[in-house]
Amino acid sequence: MATPTPRPAKLKLLNGVSPGRDSGGRLVKPPPNFERGCPEPPADLGAEALAEWERITPGLDRLNLLKPEDYAALLQHCQTWQTYITAIREVRAEGVTVLNPQTGCPRRNPALSAAETAGAQLLASCREFGLTPSSEQQLAAAPADDDGSDPFAG
Repeated sequence: MATPTPRPAKLKLLNGVSPGRDSGGRLVKPPPNFERGCPEPPADLGAEALAEWERITPGLDRLNLLKPEDYAALLQHCQTWQTYITAIREVRAEGVTVLNPQTGCPRRNPALSAAETAGAQLLASCREFGLTPSSEQQLAAAPADDDGSDPFAG
């Protein structure tokens, strides 16, 4: 069984029980001192990819989770979204099966395979950025009334 990807220090601290400690009270090493901020999208990004970039980056930036070095990961996520949307639209238009042009027999629509592959890649990249319901819990801040004195709270 694969081990889970370690969460970034910022995510651990957002759900921590006291300054510098995670939800289990363990000391969290400070992250590298990257300059924080949202990278700019490339000028040639497709319409669906750009819409995804503009949809997710404001919230991630507000949580101070983005840095210019995240450019490639954001770009990959958004381009995967574009691929997924394009493939799903093709499946909706043509159906789950299409006729093989050589034999005339029905076969699985290749766009369905592309959608499934992109969907799996998309889900993985969503988890990296805390964009799924389960990974969103990793972004939850400690309650405001928590004074941090109880290492078993949370």
